[in-house]
Amino acid sequence: MTNKIKTELTPNNPPVVKGELVGYTTTDSFWDSGDSGFSGALYRIDSDEAQDALALDSYGDPRDDIQETLSFRREFVRQAAIDDEFRKYMKLCAGRNASHSRAYYERRARSVANGDDRAGYQAYDFNVSYSAAKSAWQEELFLGNIGNKYAVLLDVYKHSGEYWSVSEEGRQCGWDTSRGAGVFVPDEYMEPQLDSEADIYAFGSISETSARSEKNWAVLIDGEPEAAFFASQETAFEWLKTIAMSRQKPKGAQALKAFLALGRERATKALARKFLEDYNAAINGDVHGVIVEKRDETTGCTSIITQTWGVIGSDYAEILLTETMLAHL
Repeated sequence: MTNKIKTELTPNNPPVVKGELVGYTTTDSFWDSGDSGFSGALYRIDSDEAQDALALDSYGDPRDDIQETLSFRREFVRQAAIDDEFRKYMKLCAGRNASHSRAYYERRARSVANGDDRAGYQAYDFNVSYSAAKSAWQEELFLGNIGNKYAVLLDVYKHSGEYWSVSEEGRQCGWDTSRGAGVFVPDEYMEPQLDSEADIYAFGSISETSARSEKNWAVLIDGEPEAAFFASQETAFEWLKTIAMSRQKPKGAQALKAFLALGRERATKALARKFLEDYNAAINGDVHGVIVEKRDETTGCTSIITQTWGVIGSDYAEILLTETMLAHL
């Protein structure tokens, strides 16, 4: 939040008067996102930043250099061997003695991925393999092998304004919601915190319920049937942290990597939701200035003694106004 000199200020609500002090909030029509203090940035899907974060080319497909890596080929074999479309295609060009077993499809997928298939096919010579390739790309992205492992895919609802949400959450409409329209990328200084929180979120999830209750934050430990409920997100997280500290992580490099990737995904989505709460408010005009003036009892004129701009959210602006006036009494 920054201080700026502004003229012709129009209070949002009737001014609050306490002795010599007059305080009010007003719309910050000159708000600059560079002053926001946001914990990351939102990039639209067609931007270079979004494509880099998701390891996509300009057409929205996995990049060729990613597709040719050893780790990607391994994932392609694993996914293609159980993919219905890939199996259907392989049956069309199979020999008369083909067994059509799981092992057979794994061999064919491996030969295609390595570029030495007996029919001369490469992994992307046929469209039917794209679904397997896309699944492999998603898995590699989830594990953090490609792209930015902290990036979060977003949807946007456009109807008299924009409302962004974590993909498949928020406002969903067949006409007005665009899936995968953008990506949230945390600032680099947040990455150590996210890595630390991943160790905790790997054991369970935290969600806000719609129930009208004093305890509307639910913690569901993985593998347990019932959730525990808390009055605040902070309290819920501390309880999950206690549970995490009492349990052991899985053994084995691959199992541990997938375990921590799940925790990282949950941690980054939690940060993205907080970011989007402020971002949506800001882009839709819910940004304010908090002004406190001192009135001269003789002349009746007032002069500004403190002003704070870029306050996101009308509720928070009113709280800050009360705190500011109390501090100057």
